[in-house]
Amino acid sequence: MIETLGATSDSEELGRLAAVDGDAENQRDRLRAEVEALRANTLDALLTNARQSQRDLTRLTSVLRVLASYDTAAYDAARHSLAAAQQRRAQARELLFTPAELHGEPDEEWQRFIVAGDSYRQHLAAQHYPQAGDNCLYCTQSLSPVALDPVGRYRAFLDETVTQQLATAQAAPADASPALDRSELAAALEFASRQAALDEAPSWSAQAAAVLHAADTALNESSTGQALTGAGVTVDAAALVSSLEPLVSDAELATAKLAEDKANAATLLAAKQSELAELTARIELARNLSAAREYVRRAKRADQLEKLSKVISSGAGKQLTIQSKLASEDLVNKNFEGLFTEECSRLRAPGVALTFRGSKRPGATQEGRRQIQAVLGAVRG
Repeated sequence: MIETLGATSDSEELGRLAAVDGDAENQRDRLRAEVEALRANTLDALLTNARQSQRDLTRLTSVLRVLASYDTAAYDAARHSLAAAQQRRAQARELLFTPAELHGEPDEEWQRFIVAGDSYRQHLAAQHYPQAGDNCLYCTQSLSPVALDPVGRYRAFLDETVTQQLATAQAAPADASPALDRSELAAALEFASRQAALDEAPSWSAQAAAVLHAADTALNESSTGQALTGAGVTVDAAALVSSLEPLVSDAELATAKLAEDKANAATLLAAKQSELAELTARIELARNLSAAREYVRRAKRADQLEKLSKVISSGAGKQLTIQSKLASEDLVNKNFEGLFTEECSRLRAPGVALTFRGSKRPGATQEGRRQIQAVLGAVRG
């Protein structure tokens, strides 16, 4: 392109050809890699890497999208509801049982003991337990009338609305936890950390790794009903999703293109080489656009001067020829009779009388000159 610059080059066209994208250098590197891959027939490896990159970016974006939609306010509300239900259950426990009726404080261990016994009752399908004559599910001894009362209150305690509300409240924090798969989270975190460790790490990698670490902590905290410590993690995740979605689309297109290229590798190399050469020329032209325009301007000026010189030279030469011809004719016409006499003397020709028709000046007409030349020719012959 640059080698063909000249007077016929269009400066505006040069500007259009020199217009390249901001990532033209990256595009050229990618084209070079594709050309080398086509030459070395390594498209299989490139396709495998592109697919893996697409999977990693897709997984990372999916995990961040789940995290961005996490309702931390709902989780906090579930935790508060659980605390209130636990408080109501403790109050009900104190109202149903006096300290003298229990071997210790009606704490969480006692609660689990009572629940375990009732689970066994449900396994036995003993819907009417406890009744007179039943054996105690906790100690297997026969229930006396005195023992029937506290055991009956055990079941009443478990059947109370506050206990049922507690069971519902206990499940609420888990239901409000992030719907993240731990294996997917671990894989996404490993990918983001690996990218962040590169010498030329992507701009999103460090933030993505930090957000995923916070997500892992939030998952652990929510699984045990603890208060969340990572403030703003959902906002950061949403911002990352917006940044990564175009990259996922680009990765999908790149993978599809490589798959297509693999199927058409036989005819693709020449096209890629041509595309690379054109892009390289455009980049070089963009770098040297000012010099190229100055070169074209000077070439146009030189061309204009050359054309003007030819016009001047052609007109001057023609005019000189005309003037020379007129001078020659004028010289002959003024002394034609003397020249004719001298020529006849050298040829020893007989005397000839000259008569000039059409003018008082000798040899004034073209016809007269032609007739005399004919005579002289006859004498020489």
